[in-house]
Amino acid sequence: MVRIIDGDVLGGANGLQKDLNKFVIGAMTLEAMQRYVTPGSLMIVGNRLDAQELALKDGAAVLLTGGFDTSQANQELADQLELPILRTSYDTFTVASMINRAMRDQLIKKDILLVGDIYMSLEKTRYLTTADSIKDYRALSEASQHSRYPVVNKNRRVVGIVTAKDVLGKPDTQLIERVMTREPRRVKKRNERGFC
Repeated sequence: MVRIIDGDVLGGANGLQKDLNKFVIGAMTLEAMQRYVTPGSLMIVGNRLDAQELALKDGAAVLLTGGFDTSQANQELADQLELPILRTSYDTFTVASMINRAMRDQLIKKDILLVGDIYMSLEKTRYLTTADSIKDYRALSEASQHSRYPVVNKNRRVVGIVTAKDVLGKPDTQLIERVMTREPRRVKKRNERGFC
Protein backbone atom coordinates (compact mmCIF):
# COMPACT_ATOMS: atom_id res chain seq x y z
CA MET A 1 0.00 0.00 0.00
CA VAL A 2 2.82 2.39 0.88
CA ARG A 3 4.29 2.00 -2.63
CA ILE A 4 0.91 2.47 -4.29
CA ILE A 5 0.30 5.80 -2.58
CA ASP A 6 3.94 6.92 -2.68
CA GLY A 7 3.70 7.47 1.06
CA ASP A 8 5.40 6.91 4.37
CA VAL A 9 4.54 5.19 7.65
CA LEU A 10 3.88 7.34 10.72
CA GLY A 11 2.92 4.57 13.14
CA GLY A 12 1.82 0.95 13.48
CA ALA A 13 4.57 -0.37 11.19
CA ASN A 14 4.16 -3.89 12.64
CA GLY A 15 0.71 -4.07 11.04
CA LEU A 16 1.83 -3.34 7.49
CA GLN A 17 1.37 -6.97 6.44
CA LYS A 18 -2.29 -7.10 7.49
CA ASP A 19 -4.84 -7.55 4.72
CA LEU A 20 -7.22 -4.70 3.97
CA ASN A 21 -10.65 -5.61 2.66
CA LYS A 22 -12.13 -2.18 1.93
CA PHE A 23 -11.46 1.51 2.22
CA VAL A 24 -13.61 4.23 3.70
CA ILE A 25 -13.33 7.97 3.16
CA GLY A 26 -13.68 9.88 6.40
CA ALA A 27 -15.68 12.86 5.16
CA MET A 28 -18.66 12.82 7.53
CA THR A 29 -19.46 13.20 11.19
CA LEU A 30 -17.91 10.73 13.59
CA GLU A 31 -21.28 9.18 14.38
CA ALA A 32 -22.05 8.59 10.70
CA MET A 33 -18.50 7.39 10.02
CA GLN A 34 -18.61 4.74 12.73
CA ARG A 35 -21.12 2.65 10.74
CA TYR A 36 -18.64 2.20 7.91
CA VAL A 37 -15.39 1.64 9.78
CA THR A 38 -14.73 -2.05 10.41
CA PRO A 39 -11.68 -4.10 11.35
CA GLY A 40 -9.57 -4.71 8.26
CA SER A 41 -10.63 -1.50 6.55
CA LEU A 42 -8.56 1.55 5.64
CA MET A 43 -9.83 4.99 6.65
CA ILE A 44 -8.75 7.70 4.18
CA VAL A 45 -8.88 11.01 5.98
CA GLY A 46 -7.18 14.39 6.15
CA ASN A 47 -6.22 16.37 9.24
CA ARG A 48 -9.05 15.13 11.48
CA LEU A 49 -7.36 13.71 14.58
CA ASP A 50 -10.68 12.55 16.05
CA ALA A 51 -11.52 10.53 12.90
CA GLN A 52 -8.04 9.00 12.92
CA GLU A 53 -8.47 7.91 16.54
CA LEU A 54 -11.95 6.51 15.86
CA ALA A 55 -10.64 4.43 12.95
CA LEU A 56 -7.80 2.97 15.02
CA LYS A 57 -10.07 2.12 17.94
CA ASP A 58 -12.47 0.39 15.53
CA GLY A 59 -9.65 -1.75 14.09
CA ALA A 60 -8.97 0.16 10.87
CA ALA A 61 -5.70 1.39 9.42
CA VAL A 62 -5.46 5.10 8.61
CA LEU A 63 -4.26 6.89 5.49
CA LEU A 64 -3.65 10.61 5.87
CA THR A 65 -4.01 12.62 2.67
CA GLY A 66 -2.64 16.04 1.81
CA GLY A 67 0.65 15.38 3.61
CA PHE A 68 -0.93 16.01 7.02
CA ASP A 69 0.53 14.65 10.25
CA THR A 70 -1.07 12.88 13.19
CA SER A 71 -0.78 13.34 16.94
CA GLN A 72 1.74 11.58 19.17
CA ALA A 73 -1.19 9.88 20.94
CA ASN A 74 -2.51 8.46 17.65
CA GLN A 75 0.97 7.25 16.69
CA GLU A 76 1.30 5.45 20.02
CA LEU A 77 -2.19 3.95 19.68
CA ALA A 78 -1.33 2.74 16.16
CA ASP A 79 1.88 1.13 17.44
CA GLN A 80 0.04 -0.52 20.33
CA LEU A 81 -2.75 -1.88 18.07
CA GLU A 82 -0.35 -2.68 15.22
CA LEU A 83 -2.53 -0.72 12.81
CA PRO A 84 -0.62 1.41 10.31
CA ILE A 85 -0.99 5.13 9.95
CA LEU A 86 0.20 6.03 6.46
CA ARG A 87 0.70 9.46 4.93
CA THR A 88 0.63 10.63 1.33
CA SER A 89 0.87 14.05 -0.28
CA TYR A 90 -1.96 13.23 -2.70
CA ASP A 91 -5.51 14.51 -2.18
CA THR A 92 -8.30 12.17 -1.12
CA PHE A 93 -9.87 11.69 -4.57
CA THR A 94 -6.54 10.95 -6.24
CA VAL A 95 -5.39 8.46 -3.62
CA ALA A 96 -8.79 6.70 -3.54
CA SER A 97 -8.61 6.35 -7.33
CA MET A 98 -5.05 4.99 -7.11
CA ILE A 99 -6.04 2.39 -4.51
CA ASN A 100 -9.17 1.40 -6.42
CA ARG A 101 -7.13 0.91 -9.60
CA ALA A 102 -4.51 -1.16 -7.76
CA MET A 103 -7.21 -3.36 -6.18
CA ARG A 104 -8.89 -3.89 -9.54
CA ASP A 105 -5.55 -4.77 -11.17
CA GLN A 106 -4.83 -7.24 -8.38
CA LEU A 107 -8.22 -8.92 -8.88
CA ILE A 108 -7.55 -9.18 -12.60
CA LYS A 109 -4.20 -10.84 -11.89
CA LYS A 110 -5.91 -13.28 -9.52
CA ASP A 111 -8.52 -14.13 -12.15
CA ILE A 112 -5.89 -15.29 -14.63
CA LEU A 113 -5.61 -18.95 -13.77
CA LEU A 114 -2.61 -20.81 -15.13
CA VAL A 115 -2.48 -24.51 -15.93
CA GLY A 116 0.17 -24.82 -13.22
CA ASP A 117 -2.37 -23.55 -10.66
CA ILE A 118 -4.61 -26.56 -11.25
CA TYR A 119 -2.03 -29.09 -12.41
CA MET A 120 -2.01 -32.44 -10.64
CA SER A 121 0.81 -34.93 -11.12
CA LEU A 122 0.03 -38.37 -12.52
CA GLU A 123 0.78 -39.93 -9.13
CA LYS A 124 -2.13 -38.00 -7.63
CA THR A 125 -4.47 -38.50 -10.59
CA ARG A 126 -6.87 -41.32 -11.35
CA TYR A 127 -6.04 -42.70 -14.77
CA LEU A 128 -6.56 -45.71 -17.01
CA THR A 129 -4.05 -47.69 -19.04
CA THR A 130 -4.26 -48.73 -22.66
CA ALA A 131 -4.80 -52.31 -21.44
CA ASP A 132 -7.86 -51.40 -19.33
CA SER A 133 -11.37 -52.09 -20.59
CA ILE A 134 -14.53 -50.02 -20.70
CA LYS A 135 -15.65 -52.02 -17.66
CA ASP A 136 -12.63 -50.57 -15.80
CA TYR A 137 -13.63 -47.08 -16.97
CA ARG A 138 -17.17 -47.53 -15.64
CA ALA A 139 -15.91 -48.82 -12.28
CA LEU A 140 -13.50 -45.89 -11.92
CA SER A 141 -16.17 -43.42 -12.97
CA GLU A 142 -18.61 -44.86 -10.43
CA ALA A 143 -16.02 -44.68 -7.64
CA SER A 144 -14.70 -41.20 -8.40
CA GLN A 145 -17.75 -39.45 -9.90
CA HIS A 146 -15.50 -38.15 -12.70
CA SER A 147 -16.07 -38.70 -16.40
CA ARG A 148 -12.70 -37.90 -18.01
CA TYR A 149 -9.43 -39.69 -17.44
CA PRO A 150 -5.96 -39.62 -18.92
CA VAL A 151 -4.88 -42.87 -20.56
CA VAL A 152 -1.26 -43.96 -20.10
CA ASN A 153 0.84 -46.63 -21.79
CA LYS A 154 3.03 -49.22 -20.05
CA ASN A 155 5.74 -46.53 -19.60
CA ARG A 156 3.19 -44.30 -17.82
CA ARG A 157 3.27 -41.77 -20.64
CA VAL A 158 -0.03 -40.04 -21.42
CA VAL A 159 -1.16 -41.24 -24.84
CA GLY A 160 -4.81 -40.26 -24.81
CA ILE A 161 -7.90 -39.26 -22.92
CA VAL A 162 -11.17 -41.11 -22.46
CA THR A 163 -14.55 -39.55 -21.69
CA ALA A 164 -18.10 -40.76 -21.15
CA LYS A 165 -18.88 -39.89 -24.77
CA ASP A 166 -16.13 -42.26 -25.95
CA VAL A 167 -17.54 -45.29 -24.10
CA LEU A 168 -21.24 -44.65 -24.70
CA GLY A 169 -22.88 -47.74 -26.20
CA LYS A 170 -19.63 -49.73 -26.28
CA PRO A 171 -19.30 -53.23 -24.75
CA ASP A 172 -17.62 -53.61 -21.35
CA THR A 173 -14.95 -55.86 -22.84
CA GLN A 174 -13.66 -53.33 -25.37
CA LEU A 175 -10.22 -51.91 -24.60
CA ILE A 176 -9.84 -48.24 -23.70
CA GLU A 177 -7.08 -47.98 -26.30
CA ARG A 178 -9.68 -48.56 -29.04
CA VAL A 179 -12.08 -45.76 -27.98
CA MET A 180 -9.82 -43.09 -26.43
CA THR A 181 -9.00 -39.79 -28.09
CA ARG A 182 -5.37 -40.07 -29.14
CA GLU A 183 -2.78 -37.35 -28.76
CA PRO A 184 -4.84 -34.89 -26.75
CA ARG A 185 -3.86 -31.25 -26.88
CA ARG A 186 -0.86 -30.55 -24.67
CA VAL A 187 -0.19 -27.40 -22.73
CA LYS A 188 2.55 -26.09 -20.49
CA LYS A 189 2.11 -25.14 -16.83
CA ARG A 190 2.66 -21.47 -17.68
CA ASN A 191 -0.23 -21.44 -20.21
CA GLU A 192 -3.42 -19.69 -19.16
CA ARG A 193 -6.24 -22.08 -18.34
CA GLY A 194 -8.43 -20.35 -20.93
CA PHE A 195 -5.87 -21.34 -23.57
CA CYS A 196 -6.71 -25.03 -23.03
